[in-house]
Amino acid sequence: MQKFTFENELRLARLRTLVEKAGLIDDSRWQNVLRVLSVCPEESELYEDAEEYMWYRSAEQRALPDPFFPHPRPDQVNWGPIPLGFTEEMHPVSLSTKQLNGGIFIAGAPGTIKTTTMRTIAISIARLGKKIFWDDQKEDSICLIREIPDFAYFELSEFPWNPFEPDEYDDDSSWYLNIANIYRKNFGMFQAGEHSIFQDLVDVNRKIKERSKDDYACPLDLLDYVKEKSVPRNSEFARYRDREILRLGTICESYGPAARYSRGVKTSKKLFSNLGVGIHKYSPDLRGFHADSEFSKMIRHRMGKRENMTIWRISSLWTMPR
Repeated sequence: MQKFTFENELRLARLRTLVEKAGLIDDSRWQNVLRVLSVCPEESELYEDAEEYMWYRSAEQRALPDPFFPHPRPDQVNWGPIPLGFTEEMHPVSLSTKQLNGGIFIAGAPGTIKTTTMRTIAISIARLGKKIFWDDQKEDSICLIREIPDFAYFELSEFPWNPFEPDEYDDDSSWYLNIANIYRKNFGMFQAGEHSIFQDLVDVNRKIKERSKDDYACPLDLLDYVKEKSVPRNSEFARYRDREILRLGTICESYGPAARYSRGVKTSKKLFSNLGVGIHKYSPDLRGFHADSEFSKMIRHRMGKRENMTIWRISSLWTMPR
């Protein structure tokens, strides 16, 4: 049997999304198809037939392009300006790839085509050979499956990811300190000293390393460690620990099976894949924690490889060069 790889996982996620949009995710026959492909990824003919059928079944449910601001055609995409639309006076509006190098910020009231603009940029840069990663807060990126051939969409609870695992170019302590600061910022935990999340990560990972030097503490490991930590009853430390348990419990419940991963998908894999991760079901603090953690890890990866800083953040959309 062929070894199951991240590429197989992306392909299966793409088909699963189409099955969901066709309203057949609870159909036992399609559950069996997905199950067969999950254990026998070499069945490429079955996958191709299933995907072709799902295109027709899910056509009405999939997000359609805005008829007033259509996505760019392949022949419109080149290394020059990216067409975005027209002004009220019908003057063309475009965005140069050089402008993306410096980063852009898209803002506007509801209905001012922010999402359509992001999709247009994503499709154009993907066709230029770059890769995108979209932390999707409103299921806005699903329609890219139609436009970008290798685009795959995951729900956060299906994505193999461990926020506490350092990147291959990070030393452990540096990443623990970085993720602790991101955690405190998003969850409002600003305690210091030996009871900080940083110290907890150092201590729990020391125990994990005694068991296996290649593993890292996952969110469930950290939750169990905090629960077992002895603190004086009715003290400030006890109140802090209770809040910590509540927040870590929220992360573990939201991540589902992903909360058990000691090792997740490597950053290098995510940088060279077109991915959308759905985080729309979760609280604002958890969405912020995930988005900031992912973005920080990708930046640090590029810095560790000493590559040019060509990561661009467009609201929830990030693009990566090959």
